[in-house]
Amino acid sequence: MNFSLWIAKRIQLTPNGKKQRSPGVTIAIAGISVSIVVMLLTLAVVSGFQNQIRNKVIGFDSQITVSKYVQDSLDSPLFAYSDSLSEVINGALPEGAIVSEQLSSMCLLKTTDDYVGLELVADKQIVDDYISHYIVESSDTVLCDEKAVLISSITAKRLNLGIGDKVFAHFFVKGSVKTRRFTVGAIYDTSFGERDKRIAFCSSEILRSVLDAEENQVMNLEITGCNFSDISEVSGNLQESLVQNFYAGNLDEIYQVNNVLATGAAYFGWLDLLDTNVVVIIILMSLVAAFTLISSLFILILERVRMIGVLKSLGAENGAISKIFIFLAMKIVGLGLLIGNATGLVLIWLQSEFHLLPLNPEAYYLSYVPVEFHLSSWALLNVGAIIVAWFVLILPSMIVSKISPASTIRYE
Repeated sequence: MNFSLWIAKRIQLTPNGKKQRSPGVTIAIAGISVSIVVMLLTLAVVSGFQNQIRNKVIGFDSQITVSKYVQDSLDSPLFAYSDSLSEVINGALPEGAIVSEQLSSMCLLKTTDDYVGLELVADKQIVDDYISHYIVESSDTVLCDEKAVLISSITAKRLNLGIGDKVFAHFFVKGSVKTRRFTVGAIYDTSFGERDKRIAFCSSEILRSVLDAEENQVMNLEITGCNFSDISEVSGNLQESLVQNFYAGNLDEIYQVNNVLATGAAYFGWLDLLDTNVVVIIILMSLVAAFTLISSLFILILERVRMIGVLKSLGAENGAISKIFIFLAMKIVGLGLLIGNATGLVLIWLQSEFHLLPLNPEAYYLSYVPVEFHLSSWALLNVGAIIVAWFVLILPSMIVSKISPASTIRYE
């Protein structure tokens, strides 16, 4: 067995046979533990926050949107979802991508006392895959009604509406006003205030009658199911394929492709800034841990000066003695990692299960602090901490080479 490791295993972190650790060692363990807890929570919170906001933006906007290229504002945005268009789109999409049809129109939702302007959307895929998870109140009987409308809690409070209440929607289409009466079938709350207060959902049959749309006509084709990292590439390939097929005569219309990275650029730019915060926090916590660790190493050396002298007088080399103290310091690192990881993981689990820390949804688009635990990030953090600690300890451990055997044996 390695001489330095063998000696280190038999040395206790308590000086002179005392039962309690020295304050320096205790502070070092605490410093490392706190640093690990802070870094774990930072990674979990930022990861959870980014994914939650990303999912909310994609939930409303979809990953990729195909629409008709309209040169004049008076031109109809409706287009036929023909077999040839379907073949071109599906041929340019990766496996697992889902294409859904969407109709939408701006309207004025009005009661006898108040009104709000919002966008009424008919997209069964968005309602089933996303909005259905945030419904806070509904009636199955009313919701199945073709004339049912699904509004946000913000709109419901603004218009003082509840399940089963009647509300009129006024549409301005081609210079004329069309009115439809809806029944409130469900109320949703995604805590995404900017979208909640301006979007409601209804059946496609209602909007087809309002827009005079034929059975196969749509306003947008919403594409989901792609990997988030591939959205830009997939949308670029799809746009290129649509243009090529138009000039080849396979398509009658020019279509434009938008993706959520462009429509939600403000949100994703904001989320990207969080990565910078993570880096800053990790660097600061690493410096705190390194400072306490170096301090504890000096304390360990001072507490065992006589042992250093004895080992040197017996012929032990400076490098071997230095490694003894590095191994001792790594014991402290191990204890700090153990306590820090246990505390951090418990806090992450508690927040994930019970949502103990709330947020203001008007400011953060979430009602609680989201957390997500990723095994790869956790492993990388711990491996990185061990590697950094090892290198940090090399330089201060070399102080043993300056200690004289003769003077250390008499050291009190």
